[in-house]
Amino acid sequence: NKKMGLTIEYRDIIIMLHNIMDNFRLLATEKNINFSLQTTLPSVFLWIDSDKFEKIIFNLLSNAFKYTPDNKSITLIVMESGQFVSIAVKDEGIGRSKVKVRSIFVLFTTVSKEKDMQPSSGIGLVNELVKKLHVEIQVESEVKKGSVFKLVLHKGKEIYAQDKNVEYILNDTSEEQETVLAEPEQNDKISLPDMPPATKETLVKVMVVEDNAELRQFICDILSGTYRVVGVADGVMAMDKID
Repeated sequence: NKKMGLTIEYRDIIIMLHNIMDNFRLLATEKNINFSLQTTLPSVFLWIDSDKFEKIIFNLLSNAFKYTPDNKSITLIVMESGQFVSIAVKDEGIGRSKVKVRSIFVLFTTVSKEKDMQPSSGIGLVNELVKKLHVEIQVESEVKKGSVFKLVLHKGKEIYAQDKNVEYILNDTSEEQETVLAEPEQNDKISLPDMPPATKETLVKVMVVEDNAELRQFICDILSGTYRVVGVADGVMAMDKID
């Protein structure tokens, strides 16, 4: 609905990429896929919406693993050029024809209907997020040889100057001075009553509806420490569980 806001902070994307890749280590081992990050840069700091950036990279990697056969390679490549940083997700998967590449970023388009391949919700969401972050995305693909999805990001935060609903979070690595708030006086502090520890029965119950089994499990794992979580594959199953 074009109402998505931005929460921008100064972050090291190299650290963020390693953290995102950790979610795919087990899958890479199971499929015997050579999964690596290639860069000569020890760190790269950008003004970025961390949540949306992670969604983009996670989605690109998820699709790379989905369409890459066992015993192949998936590589993240990070390069820097002036005021720009590029991140490429390169795979040795099934590849896509020129016709499919042209429609690949249409929201919810199914990328592949190959036999024995899991249906995909597409990566149209990636296109929506990169537009929001003013990121350029390029695609190169060849059938049976693989694909390369390349993101080109700007280092400065001036790219968000014309955006509405933007919040900046300052931290120790920000280029701006962080405002240091004085500690409140002791008598100004609020005393909260002791609360009984949460039990499984008192936790709020959350249902995750997601057709991709790996992504569904990933989301459930994140929420399981705070909520009672039920994961289902589609809306019909969700309604049955709710009833």
